[in-house]
Amino acid sequence: KNTMLYVSLFSKQCINSDAYATGLLVMGLEKAKKFLAVHKELQAYIFYSDEKGEIKTYKTPGIAAFVRDIE
Repeated sequence: KNTMLYVSLFSKQCINSDAYATGLLVMGLEKAKKFLAVHKELQAYIFYSDEKGEIKTYKTPGIAAFVRDIE
């Protein structure tokens, strides 16, 4: 079951960001994490639901250059 809800992705070209974000959603969380580990030029903020249905996030290390958390 794919638990991913939303992906914000940053790359050098907007059209690539849209395509990669869609691809990551289709891959699912674990495959997306592995893909992003290889493609360090891409930065992502991923929202997904855990096994209890609670919303969680996964962030690549470089995403802080593009967004900040609001608590």
